[in-house]
Amino acid sequence: MTQGGYHDDCSSISLNNIPSLQRTDVRELVINDNSIPSLQNDNFILRVQTDLEELHVLRCEVETIQLGAFNGLIKLTHPSLSRIEIREIIPRTSEKMSSLVYLVLGDNIIEHLEVDVVYGLVNLKQIYLEENILLGLHPDMFVGLPKLWSTSSLN
Repeated sequence: MTQGGYHDDCSSISLNNIPSLQRTDVRELVINDNSIPSLQNDNFILRVQTDLEELHVLRCEVETIQLGAFNGLIKLTHPSLSRIEIREIIPRTSEKMSSLVYLVLGDNIIEHLEVDVVYGLVNLKQIYLEENILLGLHPDMFVGLPKLWSTSSLN
């Protein structure tokens, strides 16, 4: 159980979509090592309660995060989306996620991020982008993120 709620681990159970949760007080969801090809519009709001604060999606073969994939997750502060083969993040995917503090996108195959892909993340303190194949970032990418204090290297 996480602080004030439960931890639900759905790792390595052959999921091909976001699982439906029965509990209303899950604060941390782990869905590592599954085969989920895309995080689609309203994927989480239809299956997960809005109290989710931490989300771990590692090694899940996700290639695309669609606009609105995280709709309704207004308390999400720590999404970890590493080693899932992300190629693309649609601009403004995170615009309604103002509670995000840490965003982990390391160890994927992202080549390019649009300037407004982190738009609206006013509480973002850290973003991890290491081990991608980024060709560069727009100079205005992090404008409007007053709390951002650290970005990782672009290896």
